[in-house]
Amino acid sequence: MLLLVLMVVAAAGTVAQDIRFDKSLAAERASASAIDRGIESALLALADLRTAQAGYVATGQGAAFWMTRVTDLSAGLAATIETLKSTSSSAAAISHYDAVAAAFADFQKLDGRARSLVKSEQRPLASDVIFMDGLGVTQRATREMADAREVERAGSEGRIATIGRLRLAMNAGSLLVAVLVATVLFRATLVWMSPAAATTPAPLAQTDMPASPPAAAPAPAEVNLADAAELCLDLARVLDARDVGALFDRAALVLEAKGLVLWSVDTSGALLRPTLTHGYSEKVLARMGGLQVDSDNVTALAFRSMQAQVVAGQSPAASGALAVPLITANGCVGVLSAEIKRSKPGKDTVAVGKMIAAQLSALVAPGGEAAAAASQ
Repeated sequence: MLLLVLMVVAAAGTVAQDIRFDKSLAAERASASAIDRGIESALLALADLRTAQAGYVATGQGAAFWMTRVTDLSAGLAATIETLKSTSSSAAAISHYDAVAAAFADFQKLDGRARSLVKSEQRPLASDVIFMDGLGVTQRATREMADAREVERAGSEGRIATIGRLRLAMNAGSLLVAVLVATVLFRATLVWMSPAAATTPAPLAQTDMPASPPAAAPAPAEVNLADAAELCLDLARVLDARDVGALFDRAALVLEAKGLVLWSVDTSGALLRPTLTHGYSEKVLARMGGLQVDSDNVTALAFRSMQAQVVAGQSPAASGALAVPLITANGCVGVLSAEIKRSKPGKDTVAVGKMIAAQLSALVAPGGEAAAAASQ
């Protein structure tokens, strides 16, 4: 009963956290959209300032009208710059906004000179200020604002990707808890249904009691679930790509694999390449090369079908094989293949292989390159 309660609590917690992740993603996208709109507004205001200022010296134009227009645009632009600075969470973007503000301050000084020259009927000198000095200042402000936009977009995309990885790690952890609880319950059910647990008859007299047969030794566990749980948690916490090689070696130990390969699909989507390996010699790796995704082998089949594939050894002493697809929100990005020491991988081995593959899928980039380029 306690295990069932634990499973329900874990499931409820996962759903609640998923809702929080959805809200975080929505808030991040809304903030990024608002900042992008503010930057676009500032860029338009800079272009309008140039046009309006040129009206000071345009033939047949009323300079007073254009001066009022520049004053209004300047006030709006100053407010937009301050809003962008106050809402940005990127120090690099704020430095660009400061550069825009400095350029805008220079523009206002030049605008004051241009107005004085226009009012004193020195239009040629005013034209020099507007079309030479003022142009350089506004172009500088425009470049800084465009750079700020790139920084803001990159920062937002990075935060969205981080939220996605955290969600994947959480769901993998919840799946692990569910598998562990289901395994314990299944084994408890087998014990309860065994003949030894049935109701026994009344005890015989001491002289009539038959000798008890020796208790059968329990079957050894196929996979160490505690080690599998620790490995999945460590994979979910990977921050440095250099740590992945050691964790990949641990994955081979957990699965009791003689050989282990992480295949990643290349950018064409037609070829699987080995990016992480364990247990193979340099000569074998040199012959391994790439696999066509439409080839007739268990690894390619796992990639195409997005289903785990199991191959039994040809004899009880021969090794079996397991191929598990690496599935993400964007589809299958690779395959984890293992040469297992046992003749046929059982259900526990397949389940743990799926959990490890789920963690590794977060470390494989969409272009098919592993986040850690390590091999054994």
